[in-house]
Amino acid sequence: MNVLQDIANQNPWKDQPLDAREAADIGAATWDLEGGEIDQHYGRRTIPSRPIDQVNRDERLGEDTELTDRVHAAAAQSEAIDEQVAEIFEAIEFKQRQDQRKELKKALDDVKKMIDDDLDF
Repeated sequence: MNVLQDIANQNPWKDQPLDAREAADIGAATWDLEGGEIDQHYGRRTIPSRPIDQVNRDERLGEDTELTDRVHAAAAQSEAIDEQVAEIFEAIEFKQRQDQRKELKKALDDVKKMIDDDLDF
């Protein structure tokens, strides 16, 4: 006896799919949220009992920050009409992001050095 097969055989559409209108109605009813409100928990795996701070994953060890910068630069140019112009602005934005990242890393390294120097006894 196969329980899964028994359940599947109870499907009223097993021999013939329902028509497009009925399928659309079922889909609309399934995805319709109460009063048209946006479900604040949609896509989350759990509903936490307390607020959880967002994590900045950009600076994690092993994170491909160059790829991230390229993706963000390309996304910023998605509205450009001319492909050649979009490529130029994408390159400019990518360079700016990389420069900002280098400046931030240098500042963080300087702070780390100052803290490490102060802790030497």
